[in-house]
Amino acid sequence: MGFCAEHDVYPQVVQEAVQMYTIVNLVAANLGVSIVPSSVSVFQRSGVVFRPFEDKVPPVPFYAAWRTDTNQAVISAFVEILQDHNFR
Repeated sequence: MGFCAEHDVYPQVVQEAVQMYTIVNLVAANLGVSIVPSSVSVFQRSGVVFRPFEDKVPPVPFYAAWRTDTNQAVISAFVEILQDHNFR
């Protein structure tokens, strides 16, 4: 919402969903527009068009979670990969 306000856009939220496929279907049902990750464009729903933002968008927090009884060598390798790709 802050990103929208910075661009003088004040959306009226009338429906919310968690699952990306549901969000795309709400858009297809003509219930509005949505901001989704670029990976969602693989859904290719008839009547729905995906467009990237022209301006730089704010970063989205990224979290990782694992069980405490998981193999620590595997966890260390996973965290290293995240750090190598600037997920901090």
